[in-house]
Amino acid sequence: MARNRVTGGQALRANLQRAGASAAVELNAAMYQEAEAIMAVSKRIVPVKFGTLRGSGRVVPMNKGRGKLGYALGGWALVYGDAAEDYAIVQHERLDYRHTPPGQAKYLEQPFREAQTGMEGRLARRIGKRLESRVATGHRPGAIPVGPRPGAL
Repeated sequence: MARNRVTGGQALRANLQRAGASAAVELNAAMYQEAEAIMAVSKRIVPVKFGTLRGSGRVVPMNKGRGKLGYALGGWALVYGDAAEDYAIVQHERLDYRHTPPGQAKYLEQPFREAQTGMEGRLARRIGKRLESRVATGHRPGAIPVGPRPGAL
């Protein structure tokens, strides 16, 4: 699984400081939202013959993301394949295959790389919105849902 690290961003750092003790929870939640947004773009360009490959794309906690085709973002894995992971890899890597548009090779890599531009700002905005919502609704830190319920996958 490819690994990338997001660093920097004054607004991101400021919102994490504002989050205080719940900074890790808030960053995890923002990264889950970012991973879901990347997966949504990916699903628009994944090759579709019967829909099985598109249906196998998901965002899961890193400890559940055991597929051969995937990218990591924080504690989340963006994965494709399930039982058809060998098929997912071939469709992703073979640039000589002719896919019916908008399907294409590199259907996960391309959206992931494109999302890196501006990611710090989006993470900062997501954390800021969560903090504002927490204050407005009186939620305690981390009470706003982060992602799938534990054990729901």
